[in-house]
Amino acid sequence: MLTGDSQRSKKKKITIPTEFHLWVAESAKDLQLKEVPFTWEAAQELRFTHVVQKDPADRFLAATAKVFDMTLPGVCWKCPT
Repeated sequence: MLTGDSQRSKKKKITIPTEFHLWVAESAKDLQLKEVPFTWEAAQELRFTHVVQKDPADRFLAATAKVFDMTLPGVCWKCPT
């Protein structure tokens, strides 16, 4: 997500047309992104949330998105039926 984009930009693997912090602010506005807190409810959702990536942070982000009924761009995850 953003930390990955920041690293890819530093390593010149992607090109961002402006300073990173300005790009983030503009993208958040354009995409109407919302900030949400990490909550105990999201922590409890972790056991039902499975992601392809091995990073536990991705799993927590996916669980938070589920709790707040939001789309999480950039993460591939599976919801149990």
